[in-house]
Amino acid sequence: MYYVFVEEAGPINPEGILRPDERPFDDNIINETLRDRSWRVRASGIKVKEFNQNVSRFDVLDHDNVTDDQRGQRKAHLNEVFGGATLPILDTYIGPKDEGYQYYRNIINLGAWYVLFVGQTSDIEIPIFIGSPELSADLYIQGSLLLFDAVPLPIEYQLRDIFSLVHIPDADFGEDTGGSPEPLPPEPGVGPEPGRSEQPDLDPSTLRNVGR
Repeated sequence: MYYVFVEEAGPINPEGILRPDERPFDDNIINETLRDRSWRVRASGIKVKEFNQNVSRFDVLDHDNVTDDQRGQRKAHLNEVFGGATLPILDTYIGPKDEGYQYYRNIINLGAWYVLFVGQTSDIEIPIFIGSPELSADLYIQGSLLLFDAVPLPIEYQLRDIFSLVHIPDADFGEDTGGSPEPLPPEPGVGPEPGRSEQPDLDPSTLRNVGR
C-alpha cells in the first residue's frame, strides 16, 4: 500500500514505451498486457507503513510564521528520514475494457495525493509497474491495482505539509525544478475535496530527490 502523488495522467504512445525503471518491457507485456491500455497514470510513491512510522518525527509548522530555523530543521528531517532511500515511480495502465476505467478517469487528477493498493499480478486486473532508474532491477515490481482512491483529508494535509517546499524554499534536492514554491497546504476541512486538485501544488521531484 502506497501514498502516491500523481505527476502525469493521460494517453501514452505504446511504441517505445519503457518501464518505470527505464528498461524495456518484455514483448508479451507490450503485446498482451498493455495492448488495449493506452491511458497511463504516473505517480511518485511512499509506502504507507514507512510514512506512518516516520510522520511523528516531523513537527507541524505554523504556515504563517515559519522561521529559518524551522525550515532548516525540516530540511534536515527530510534528509535524515528519506535521504537514504530511493522512492519509486508507480505506473498504472488503464483501458476502456477495464472495470472502473471511467471511474478512474474521473477521479484521478494531476497534483493530487491518493492511496494505492497493489496486489499480485493478474490477467484480469489493471496492471501496475513499480520501479525507478536508481533502483536495482531486482526491486522492480509488477502487480495489479486493487484500489486507487483519495487519501483521507488529515493524511493529505500531513503529506503536503511534510513534503511542501514552502517550508524549505532554499533546499537543494539535486535538480533545478524551476517555477515558484507551492502554495500553503490547506487546513483540514478547508479547500478542495481530496483528490480533486486541478493543478499540481507540490513539486513531485521532492519525493524522489530528497537527500541527493
